[in-house]
Amino acid sequence: MRKDFSGYVFLLLVSFTVLSLVACGENEANQSGVEEVKMELVEVPDTVHTTQNSVDYAGTYKGVIPCADCQGIEVVLNISMDSTYTHSIKYLGKGDGQPVVKTGKYVWINGGTIQLEGVTDGPSKYKVGEGRIWQLDMQGNKIEGDLADKYILTKTN
Repeated sequence: MRKDFSGYVFLLLVSFTVLSLVACGENEANQSGVEEVKMELVEVPDTVHTTQNSVDYAGTYKGVIPCADCQGIEVVLNISMDSTYTHSIKYLGKGDGQPVVKTGKYVWINGGTIQLEGVTDGPSKYKVGEGRIWQLDMQGNKIEGDLADKYILTKTN
């Protein structure tokens, strides 16, 4: 018993011919002055997910930041989910070695930065990230330059 495949071969040849003609026709249309439509991706800001509602930010952050006339300033900042903070700074190698501790409330600015209320004699704004926070300068800008990585506090718990 032998099967006749001539019908299948004919169908395959016809399909190949039609596909070739369509492909050539599209190529000629593109070369005849028809412009291609190109789509550009536009980034839409995510207004639902912010650091405040999508990062596990509550906890204690520690680091030693640069000091002009001492060995460094040990900073410990505890931020709680109830919008309260405890901020401790200790000058290393200077003074009595006792930390200056302030407590109060903080507020969110732009969904990713907190401002410590009641702090007027030093930086009061911190950019919050996953597992770390960045101390910002007095105007609320990220500190840049060679020492920028020294202004990062790391989450300890």
